[in-house]
Amino acid sequence: MDQKEMTRLTVSLPVDLVEKLDSFRGPGLSRTELIRLILDAGARDIEEKGGLQLDINFSKN
Repeated sequence: MDQKEMTRLTVSLPVDLVEKLDSFRGPGLSRTELIRLILDAGARDIEEKGGLQLDINFSKN
C-alpha cells in the first residue's frame, strides 16, 4: 500500500485577520472550522489544477 507524502502547513494569522474572519462565521462554526474550509478549498484547487491561488477579501454590505 503506497502512502502519499504528507506536507505539514502551519499558518499563523494576525489577530486582526482572525477578528475579520469571526465576522463572517455562521452560528455553530468555529474559527478552526472556517479556516479549515478555506484551506480545504485551496487543497482541492491544488489537486485539480496543480497550483493554488488563495485570495481572501473582506467586505460588509
